[in-house]
Amino acid sequence: MDISRSEVEFEQTRSGGPGGQHANRRATAVRLRVQLQDLPLDEQEKEYVQEHLPPRHLTESGEIIIENAEHRSTEANRKSALDILNEQIESAISRGRTRKKQKNRKNRINSGGGGGGGGSENIHETQKKRRRAESTDDLLEQAYQEDPDLLENN
Repeated sequence: MDISRSEVEFEQTRSGGPGGQHANRRATAVRLRVQLQDLPLDEQEKEYVQEHLPPRHLTESGEIIIENAEHRSTEANRKSALDILNEQIESAISRGRTRKKQKNRKNRINSGGGGGGGGSENIHETQKKRRRAESTDDLLEQAYQEDPDLLENN
């Protein structure tokens, strides 16, 4: 996605953290600000971005804020902030597009089909019934071998 620099506002700030005097003397950290409505996206994509962009990057007023202090130069931090913005927007759009509505959990449990979680109860229940039936058959066979007249008396 191509975002023109005229749509983006950059602020330079001092970067915190290690770096000694160099970090305190130079304003190399960058804060990128852009309005979601100014981005070259269609309405559906803007909706995806609004739903899936991490809350730390999106304000209630619809402004996207990315901060970066990775590099020692301002220009490198600007480029990195733009890359982060593109990655975040692409990720939010792709999550929105690929998201599928889940089936009702009650239907999954009752259906007994795969799909994780729901049908396993039915599989276990079926296996347990089969084991019970096998053990019952074994008991009857053993009793019949001990007393062949057992079934004839009934």
